[in-house]
Amino acid sequence: MELATSLGVSAGIEFSFPNDLLDRCFAAVLTESKSSLPFTHTSLTWRIASQLPSLSKTDGFEPIATYLGDSHDDRRLLQISRSIADCFDQYTIFRPEMVCAWNDGRDDNWQAQLWRAINRDCHGSDRAALLRALQHHVASDAPLNGTLPRRFSLFGISYLPPFHLEALRLLSSYCDITCYLLNPCGQYWGTIISEKRKSRLALLSSLSAEAEEYYETGNPLLSSLGTLGQEFFENLLEYGFEVEELDNVSKSSETIPGSILSTIQNDILTLFDRPASGTKCFVSENDRSLQIHSCHGALREMEILYDNLLAQFDEISGLEPRHIVVMIPDIESYAPYISSVFGSKSPGRPTLPYTIADRSVRMENIYVNAFLKILTIGSSRFALHEIMDLLENPIIMSRFDLNEDELIDIRTWLADCNVRWGFDGDHRTDLGFPRYTDFSWQAGLDKLFLGYAMASDDSSTFCGILPYSSCSGSQAEALGNLADFIAMVRETSLLFSKPHTLPEWADIFTTTVARMLLADTNDSTGPLIVAKALNSLREASILHGFKQPIALDAVRDHLIEITAKSGGGYGFMGGAITFCAMLPMRSIPMRVIWLAGMNDGQFPRTERPPGFSLMNGARRRGDRSLRDEDRYLFLEALMAAEDRFCISYNGQNNRDNSTIPPSVLVAELIDYVTSGFIRPDGTTPASVLVRHRLQGFSPLYFDGHDPAHLFSYDRVSCEAIEARRESGRTRREFIGEPLHLDSTPVLEIGLHHLIRFLTNPAAAFLEQRLRVKPFNPADEPDDSEPFSLDALPRYSLSQELVIQLMKGAQYDECLSAARSRGVLPPLSAGKAAFDAAWEKSRQFAEMLEAQLGTRLDPLTLTFTHGRVHLQAVLENCQSGTHMRWRCARMKGKDRLTIWLEHLLLNIAKADGYPLRSIMIASDTTLILPPLEHAAEILSDLLDLYCEGMKQPLRFFPETSWLFQKNGLSKAEASWRGNQRQGIPGECDNQAVSFCFGDEEPWGDEFAALAERIYGPLIAAIG
Repeated sequence: MELATSLGVSAGIEFSFPNDLLDRCFAAVLTESKSSLPFTHTSLTWRIASQLPSLSKTDGFEPIATYLGDSHDDRRLLQISRSIADCFDQYTIFRPEMVCAWNDGRDDNWQAQLWRAINRDCHGSDRAALLRALQHHVASDAPLNGTLPRRFSLFGISYLPPFHLEALRLLSSYCDITCYLLNPCGQYWGTIISEKRKSRLALLSSLSAEAEEYYETGNPLLSSLGTLGQEFFENLLEYGFEVEELDNVSKSSETIPGSILSTIQNDILTLFDRPASGTKCFVSENDRSLQIHSCHGALREMEILYDNLLAQFDEISGLEPRHIVVMIPDIESYAPYISSVFGSKSPGRPTLPYTIADRSVRMENIYVNAFLKILTIGSSRFALHEIMDLLENPIIMSRFDLNEDELIDIRTWLADCNVRWGFDGDHRTDLGFPRYTDFSWQAGLDKLFLGYAMASDDSSTFCGILPYSSCSGSQAEALGNLADFIAMVRETSLLFSKPHTLPEWADIFTTTVARMLLADTNDSTGPLIVAKALNSLREASILHGFKQPIALDAVRDHLIEITAKSGGGYGFMGGAITFCAMLPMRSIPMRVIWLAGMNDGQFPRTERPPGFSLMNGARRRGDRSLRDEDRYLFLEALMAAEDRFCISYNGQNNRDNSTIPPSVLVAELIDYVTSGFIRPDGTTPASVLVRHRLQGFSPLYFDGHDPAHLFSYDRVSCEAIEARRESGRTRREFIGEPLHLDSTPVLEIGLHHLIRFLTNPAAAFLEQRLRVKPFNPADEPDDSEPFSLDALPRYSLSQELVIQLMKGAQYDECLSAARSRGVLPPLSAGKAAFDAAWEKSRQFAEMLEAQLGTRLDPLTLTFTHGRVHLQAVLENCQSGTHMRWRCARMKGKDRLTIWLEHLLLNIAKADGYPLRSIMIASDTTLILPPLEHAAEILSDLLDLYCEGMKQPLRFFPETSWLFQKNGLSKAEASWRGNQRQGIPGECDNQAVSFCFGDEEPWGDEFAALAERIYGPLIAAIG
């Protein structure tokens, strides 16, 4: 970018990684150079996996045989092969002499034997052998095999192993090699050690006090964080690299820059130990150059970052989004929060351009993600949510010609048909379960197709299948597409259940992708990535010699590992705020550098090499250390910041607000500031740590008392807090004032609307007026079949059985219908539950039959009051007494339903139809005599309905009934329920909570409504 800025254009530049560069140089220098590709990590993994099964049976391989076990576990095989390949890859770089000894036949441990086994049939050379050949070639003054560039230039490298330094030293015999390196210190710092190491030396050796004085700590931050760079620069000198200072470092420890950040950078640059010298630097109250933010989790980190960046745009002249980089150790876990905060377009929040770099290919590309989801089919139990999650992927949904509305219908069908898990009985047998088809996908599809093909009365089965009557007409196409998808998934799962060779797996995956995924025509990246991944399987067999069949789980792990790699740094420094991972070469000088996610235990990363690694002994200088690498990355980021260096971490528990320590690197920086900097008053140590509040709308962010630390740019929250300050703490009503009814002259409603209103006014208001239905998690279908009958299914079964018994249905027919409907638990548990319900229903039906009269035709009734026109159709009427029943305890809905029907019958006074009503329940019977003032009572209820369509009313059928009959104590028990016994109260109803929150209902409105609705009913009962 800088070249393009200065020269006008920058193109055709090739940036090679060190290993790729050395491979090309080996080929150019050595006469008989062989490729090192067979010794890449991937190649080694497959070659090791092909050799281990046979070698594990030989002497010396007992640890490997124990790990693999007697059963053939392909996942274990690939996991151990991957770990061994990691070790071998490091050996060639950090222990080349040991690898060369293995090549010469020396050593006889199991790793040496395995190395020689994979090297025996390999048409290539490992890097250790290539380096030794290069040494011999240079020593013999042999000519070049090819052409080398005249000059090599290496930029910004923080660290190179001795292997690469030796290769570069040898190549310097043929061409000029120049390394442009960033040195954090302007003085020689090769002999300084950290205080921690100095203390360890004092404990482990018998050094005299005078001898200890020979050890220098220099700047404590540099000595603690710069171990990797210190070793690297020392190795450069040992390998004969000449040093030339390109910067004229004129700063000294006596120079006092104007900010904490520049002072710390100057201390490191001049090797000045400020805390030890006792020299305190005065810090301005407005100094914001170094900030450390303690937050409650990743989301709050991003919210605080957003507000602080807005403040920095106001404070720093000429700051642009491209001047800001945010580095995060775990970029994947933070990516959703970044998009949530910076990608939202809520009012009062200006939009900041941003890009997220270094994400894995799998997370960046929806096509790759869909492909990897398909690979889980092989081990799937066909759970409802699992399969629907697969179908709802846009790429899969498009392939099967489904849209969002059809998906809603499909979810309803599957819930009604009680589809839970398992394709069919055979699939469950394969998974080790008993063979039964209840709650399976095949059972659900049978109900759906049979319901489409024939009429159903919801009680009669056909060949043991109860047709589903709600799927018809234009929904046939969606049903067919669903069946195609399920058949494809089942066919794929059968293919995935057996081991195959890698080429066979590649062909199977290619066919599966073509049949199940539909790529976006404007994006070819995803299909290309998948194609390359599948080609890698073919290469593993052809080039790397892995021929044996392998199970899906192992292949899936390999493909996940390939696609988990970074997408190549796309989005890094793209002209917007850059979010990226903490990686080498990322610490480019920027005006603002922010390190997020600097949590304890996550950074610096911990390294746990396998126990069999031969590098676990004494560490050599130049060996890779993930811990030292991360510490040096932190140092580079600190030195690269120009105007601001900010850090955020999860420092407070979002449950109890307990303190969580930051990364040890952040703690060291805080200690350095505390011991070396002081406030203008001369007594208070400087502090750069800001402890934030749990919520971004805390009043402390808007009161203006401490704008330098706690502030926010959220205009909406500010206005809300200001409004509360002016009016005080007031409870916000769900409805500020009653809504207006429609201006239509006639308001037509059905009896079911009035019943729904009286049985739950809050729900009726939400559904009928606002078209809102609160979500209830309990309504979501489960992935597991029921193992016992809950209260509601048990009641529904009993009701249905009473109806069928009164029609003369037989035991076997009712049992078959109940099983097909998905009401009963499977197998013998279902039969036991059915028998209990059958006996109860049989006794209840016998009691009802004694009171049945002559069945009458359905009665159509209308009633008009004002502008409200009520329509009703009363079915199951009989002579003598209008009867309703419930094979359970009586509920408020039962009382209100029979009451409304009783009112209509007494208003109509139709010839031959009864004026007396009865409601029979298992615990009580409600008898209603003829009424003279039924029209007045119903008119009042219709007036109440109109009021309830303007605002939710505080009437609750059970609580209000008990209040009216037994007083407040019984009503309170009904309202609150019994959580210990699992009995919900009416306050737990979703619609009631939505409208009234946690407010107690007791009040004048509640008492008046209870009297208004239940008073006439209680008076009629007498």
